[in-house]
Amino acid sequence: MPHLTKYEQETIINFNEAEATASVYTYNQALQRKFKRLAQERPQECVLDEPRDYSGALVCTIPKRWIKITPTRILSEKQKAQLREAGESTFFTKNNGNDRQGKTTNSNSEGSYTPST
Repeated sequence: MPHLTKYEQETIINFNEAEATASVYTYNQALQRKFKRLAQERPQECVLDEPRDYSGALVCTIPKRWIKITPTRILSEKQKAQLREAGESTFFTKNNGNDRQGKTTNSNSEGSYTPST
């Protein structure tokens, strides 16, 4: 088996308008694990095909409706700041009031956290 560069290790999704299924050819290890698991859990929907070569690629047939394109949201600076603040408060709650440096925090009368001295 010849060694392929990362650039040559492609994932190709192929489908047409007439059929309800898509063919996926992939070297991506995470996708291969996912398709192998799906083939065990849902053998009628995810069918592993025999690869035509021995290069390490996996080929499978899946329902075309499984293919999604989900772009990330474009956030304003204000939205990013709000998400950071929400994440920090969640972090404090999950870590029993300890901040990132391991310092204990106390709750003030408004219910927000302030570092203890």
